Formats: sequence, C-alpha cells, structure tokens
Amino acid sequence: MKNPIQNTRGIRARWAINTLLPVIVILITVSAVLCAAVSEYYNGIMLSRVINNAETTADFFNRYLVSASDFYTAARNFTNEFSSKDYIEMQTVSAGGDIIYSSSGIVNGYPPGTPDVSACSRSRTLKSYSGPDSLTGERVISVSTPLYSSEGRLAGYFRFVTSLERADHVVGRFILLIILTASAILLLILWTNLYFLRSIVTPVRQINEAAKKIAAGKYGETISGAYNDEIGELAETINFMSVEIDRSEKVKNDFISSVSHELRTPLTAITGWAETLEGSMDSPAILKRGLAVITRESGNLKEMLDELLDFSRMESGRLAVHFGQINPGDELEDVAFSFSAVLAQEDFSIRYENNLGDDVWISADRARLRQVFVILIDNARKHAHEGKFLDITLSGGMFREGEPCVTVVFRDYGPGIPEADLPHVTEKFYKGSSRRPGNGIGLAVAKEIVTLHDGSLLIRNAEEGTGTEITVKLPYTHDNAEEEPSHDA
Repeated sequence: MKNPIQNTRGIRARWAINTLLPVIVILITVSAVLCAAVSEYYNGIMLSRVINNAETTADFFNRYLVSASDFYTAARNFTNEFSSKDYIEMQTVSAGGDIIYSSSGIVNGYPPGTPDVSACSRSRTLKSYSGPDSLTGERVISVSTPLYSSEGRLAGYFRFVTSLERADHVVGRFILLIILTASAILLLILWTNLYFLRSIVTPVRQINEAAKKIAAGKYGETISGAYNDEIGELAETINFMSVEIDRSEKVKNDFISSVSHELRTPLTAITGWAETLEGSMDSPAILKRGLAVITRESGNLKEMLDELLDFSRMESGRLAVHFGQINPGDELEDVAFSFSAVLAQEDFSIRYENNLGDDVWISADRARLRQVFVILIDNARKHAHEGKFLDITLSGGMFREGEPCVTVVFRDYGPGIPEADLPHVTEKFYKGSSRRPGNGIGLAVAKEIVTLHDGSLLIRNAEEGTGTEITVKLPYTHDNAEEEPSHDA
C-alpha cells in the first residue's frame, strides 16, 4: 500500500502536510494543556478555600464542644451562624451519616449525595470530593471533617459544599479565550503562509511556463514581473539564459550561412577551373593558371577546415598543447617573413620590431603559438582596408601582480572595431557588423590557445589615429613545462 504522503504533489500539498498539520497538532496540544491547567487551577483554589473553612470551623468547634449532649445545640448554632454561607453551604451530619442541619435551610434527614462523608467515617480524617452530586446532579466540591466530644467520642461531621457552576463558568470563558486565541494564531499562520506560498507558486509557474516555451524552441522568451529575492535571481538568470540562447542560435545560423558561403566560393573556383582544364590540356598558360587557382583555393579550404577542426577540439576540451622551450622572436619573425611575400602582392607590408633581444626563451607550444600569430596577421590583413600596414612589436612586460612576461602587439591601421563589437570579437561565430570573409572563429581559437599558455589576449582600438591593437602576453616560463609536456584543454 502506498504512503499517502508520497502521493501528494505540489508545494501547497507538501506545505499542508509538513507545516500546517504539525502547527495544528501543536496548537491543539497547547490549548488542551492550557485548558486543563486553568481548570485545575480554579478547582484547586476553590478546594483549598473549602478545606480551609472546614479545618478552621472544625478545629474551633472541637475545641469548645464539652460533651456529646451539647453537640446538636452547638452544631445548629455554628451552622446557622456560618459567615461564608453565600458561596459555601455548611452542613452538620450525624454520626449515622444523615444531614441534620444546613446553612441553606434545605430539608434535613437525607444522606449526603457525595462519598466524602463515608470516606471520612472510615478514615476519621478530613476527606474531599469533586464531581457530580448524586442528589442534585450538580457538579460540586464537598469536604467532610469529623467532630469529637470532650470524651473523644465521634459526635458527627461537618460537611462543606460549594457549587462548581461559577468556577465552570470562569473556566469556560478562559477555555473559550484559549480556543479563540489558538484559532486566531492558526488563521494568522494560514494567511501568512498562503501569502508566502502564493509569492513562490506564482513565479514558479511563470518560470515553468517560460522554461517549457524555451525548451520547445521559443528562444528569447522572458519572464515578466519583478521579484526582489532568490526567485527574482532565478527569473533573471533564466531570462539571461533565454536571451543568450536566442543570440547564440542567431549567431550559429549566421555562422552556418557564412561557412556555407565561404566553402562555396573556393569550391566553385576549384570546380570551375577543373572543368575548364578538362578541355584545355593543350594550353600550358591556361593549365598553369588553373592549377595555381586550384592550389590557392585548396589552401583556403584547408585553412578553413583546420580552423573548424581546432574549434571543434576547443569546444570538446580536446585542443592539445605540447610545451617546449622556444624563442618567441625567432618564431614571430619567421611567420612575419612567410606572410610578407604573399602580402606584398596586395600592397600590404609588415613592419616588425624586436625590442626583447634574441636570447629570450619561453615555455610554449611552437605550432600552436605560430597558429596564433598567423590568425592575428591574417585578421589584420582582412580588416585593414586602406591601411596597408601592420606593425608587430615584441617586447618585455609585466602582468599578474608583477610577473614578467613577453608582450607581442599587433597594430593595424584599418578603420578599427565598433565599440559595440569590441567585447564580443573573441566569442565563437561572432562577426559583428563586419562583412569581410571569414567564419568568426579565428580570434576565439587564438584566445583559447593563449589562455592554455597561461597568457592573455587583449583587443582594443588604437589610442592614436585609426586601427586596432591586439596585445598578447605570455609568461616566460610555464609551471608544468617539465612535469606535463602536453596539456589538453
């Protein structure tokens, strides 16, 4: 059989079982204890008062009773002159157990309706009783005490009786007050908790609905309403996530479109020249030109595919770097020289300056670091427009609280990067307002490689004139150069 608690669903059901039910049990228990305590207290006060009257009157009577023959006369006088007769009835009971005198003037000769007289007769000590009177049916407190003559013989009993009606009335009012107070507390707890639940359930439902829409592909869906608490933080996080997913989805679609276009261009050239060469094998000039185009476009395709492959490795955490001691000046100069001949055909020149010296070594991955230099030089070439110069400066520097580093600055003289695009240019697929060729992942790969070298890559617009400055900082040594010759991202 299933536990009914396990079958309940929803925050309200769990609240009713885990919070409201214990509160109700506690309130009922406390109210019951308080009611019992109040009833016991008032009954105790009244019993104490009756016992005090009984002991005082009996002691005085026994002290002055001379003989058994004087018992009836003295008892009648004591009974008639009893000062507390307004709220306590005093009775004189014979040794045989019948009422002979009463301060209330009731008919005498009847046995008492409570067991305290018979109990007193057996024990010859004061006895009390609290409960219903068998003759009247009324709830009473009854106290009986024995009376003795001067000869020590049992002459009779004094019995003191008071009704509990007034006490029950007072106790009832207190019990009612306790019940009303407990009910008010319960209603207050119920109201405040329902308000609290509503403040949770309503936004949770909104968040749930928004999450369903986002999961269904409605990216950009946001949660309305302002909540200044943890729910609000969750809603803001989901809103941010939805907007970012929507932006990433648009960037991904743009990337797919861009890559498709970028791949189509060289493929079209290769296919076109392949068809042209098929019918022009007897023309050396056309053959040479066609093969040159096919070779160049094949290289462009390989470059694009290499970038995509590196990016895929980066995204899956498999972009490997193999550290070794290299001279950054030699590697940078070699890459710049390799580009110079190709860039000269576009009237683009590289001005390289080494302020660091030739005998500086760092721990780095030679191939990956050259890849970063190639990406940054090619990026400057694509975005230079009319500014056909690229200044590359190698120098020393400091970063990370005084740690020495190698600094490489790539400074072009193009139009620069719009301020709105600057924070995003190293994000995957991001091309911003640029319409230049490219798939938007080169800078993301370059930054990842620099990060794997414990370095930093900073992109900003030049402070003087136009153009962009890209600064790469690399530490002189790598902590894991000896222990870990390779590192996977």
